[in-house]
Amino acid sequence: MKPGIDYVGVGVFALIFNNRNEVLLVDHKLTDKKPKGFSECWSMPGGTVEFGETCIEALRREIKEELGMKIYNEKLINYNDFIFGNRHWTGINFQAKTKDLPKNLEPEKIKEIRFFKLNNLPQNLSDFCRECLEIVQRAA
Repeated sequence: MKPGIDYVGVGVFALIFNNRNEVLLVDHKLTDKKPKGFSECWSMPGGTVEFGETCIEALRREIKEELGMKIYNEKLINYNDFIFGNRHWTGINFQAKTKDLPKNLEPEKIKEIRFFKLNNLPQNLSDFCRECLEIVQRAA
């Protein structure tokens, strides 16, 4: 059985800020596993929650696996439901901090990784990333 297809999948994602208040975004490659709105646009890193993991544990593991980074000070932003075709995912979105520099440890999935100043974000942001950024900026 596959998450998101045979049952609702749960994913975790994060807006990760460095000590200069820049946000880390990733540009995912287009794959059959990622729908439009997740691929070929800038978005938040993250991945699937595995059975027996808390959302924070899954987020820390995914960021370490994808980017080789440790994160801390995780705070919940919001959640989204993504229902497309025969797939259904719930994304739980966080804000976090890091002192590390990212490395692309999954080049088959990720085209580019970059920190952005909040006043100089790319135009092609995923909708859910844009929504999370707006929530974080309003709360600041």
